[in-house]
Amino acid sequence: MSNSGLYRLVKHHKAIIQEKVTLYSRGKGLGIVYVLMTLVICSCQLPAAEKPAIAGDKDVALITVDVDSLPTENTVRYSSLFEDVEFIQLETSEMSQLGKISQIEVVNDTFFILDDAYARSVLLFASNGKFLRKVGKVGRGKGEYLKPSSFTVDVQTHTVLIVDRMLSKIVRYNYRGEYIEEIVPRKCDMVLSVGVEHSNLYVHNVPNHPNQSGNALVMHIDDRGRPDQSYLTDVSVFSKLGLDSSSPFFNYQNGLRCYTEFSNYVYSLEDKRMTKYVHLKSATVPKRTILGETLKHTYDPTDPSTGFRSIPGVWGIHNYLENDEWIYFKYLSKGNDHSVFYAKSANDPIVTNRLIDDMTGGYSAGKFLSISEKGMVSYLFGRRINSSRFSVDPFFEKVNDGSIRLNKENRKILDHYTHQNNPVLMVYNFKVKDEKN
Repeated sequence: MSNSGLYRLVKHHKAIIQEKVTLYSRGKGLGIVYVLMTLVICSCQLPAAEKPAIAGDKDVALITVDVDSLPTENTVRYSSLFEDVEFIQLETSEMSQLGKISQIEVVNDTFFILDDAYARSVLLFASNGKFLRKVGKVGRGKGEYLKPSSFTVDVQTHTVLIVDRMLSKIVRYNYRGEYIEEIVPRKCDMVLSVGVEHSNLYVHNVPNHPNQSGNALVMHIDDRGRPDQSYLTDVSVFSKLGLDSSSPFFNYQNGLRCYTEFSNYVYSLEDKRMTKYVHLKSATVPKRTILGETLKHTYDPTDPSTGFRSIPGVWGIHNYLENDEWIYFKYLSKGNDHSVFYAKSANDPIVTNRLIDDMTGGYSAGKFLSISEKGMVSYLFGRRINSSRFSVDPFFEKVNDGSIRLNKENRKILDHYTHQNNPVLMVYNFKVKDEKN
């Protein structure tokens, strides 16, 4: 499927179904307990007295992007946004071998990279690509997980929190990879990701009973995993359809950003208080009832994206990233991805449905997984699976035959690249705005 947003939705659903089947087949009794718990016992209802701590509908978001007043069906070239692109070859060794990049976080010039399929752990690399260490341990015991679905970095405690959605638990390690603690959120059906704000922990949950009031997509939990605050509880049909398999939390400085399925808002979480932060505004935003009914009647569990193309309007913020100067995210319009680059200092949003990477020969479509203070982070992999065999990525072939010309520094990095090497990170450095202008 060419549309990346819809592809992630299909991938997300298949992964959840496959994980339940795999757990049953491997764990037998454990699988039975897990399925029964998620289908019958667990519910994310909180006591009625605990009202969601969320901004009201009359509260105004700090940043508004009105896409109706902006050109959206246009072409944006990377060279208009970025000064240059830096290639970083990740060190390849027996300990650092990556088969897949699922998630990247950049903290103090260190790349934290999750490989949820092969290494099944978080690997740390220095800014020059040197491998530092591996964090996480696969297993069924305490301090172990079956499969990592996402992670976050707690910069205050210098720890990494890895989420195991198969067992709905969170395992915390320090930067050296040493086990610290295990947190099992209570009253949750399936925990997909975790966010940290100061000492506050928030979990992203998928309720199995979306029609019951009290179900929450986001919850604050204490250090024993007990939920004491709920957010975004009006989920109805939306909770069974995941837009993006990545974490809906984004750590920015000492705060936390949050977005959920089918929302036109990005929220800010601070001291257990949720407020609107970014508003994707359009007169064509479908009402939740219409959107819900459309998805309900067109939903096909074998192909969850079936009804998406028939939904008009603007909706579904995902892939949110932010640094001091820029905000980036994607949204859907008629089932197609659109990208937004918002310059904070200039209050100047750029919206496009066609991104062209003219800095690397037009090959990369710009799948940004992370952001640093300097720029956006993407990657190239030297191999791809094609008909059950590995083949060299076309980008490297074009570099070798001279079709794509790179500067000396980047060309030197790729000179001895083979399909056995780890991926190459690509950091697109933003242009520095001239303050005089």
